[in-house]
Amino acid sequence: HRSAPFPHWYLLSIAVDRESQGQGYANRLMRPVMEHFDRIGQPCYLETHNGRNVAFYEKYGFEVAGLGRLPGTDKTHWGMLRMPRKV
Repeated sequence: HRSAPFPHWYLLSIAVDRESQGQGYANRLMRPVMEHFDRIGQPCYLETHNGRNVAFYEKYGFEVAGLGRLPGTDKTHWGMLRMPRKV
C-alpha cells in the first residue's frame, strides 16, 4: 500500500445489513475495534468505493490517504488511514 508503507492492520470488510443500518450497529462494531488498535498502538487502513462512507470513517479518526479510480471503471476509490490515538 502506497498510503501505508509501514506495519498496519488492513480492515477488509466492514458492513451492516441495509435493513439494520441507522440502528447503531456500526458504532458497536467500530468502537471496540478502534479501541483495540489504540491500546496496541497500531495504525489501520481501509478502502471504500462509496463516497458516503468517507464521512462515516472520518468519525472514527480515519483520514483520506489516497484517492483514485478503479482500473477500467469510473468508480472513485478512497484509501483511508487511521493512526492510533493515545490512551
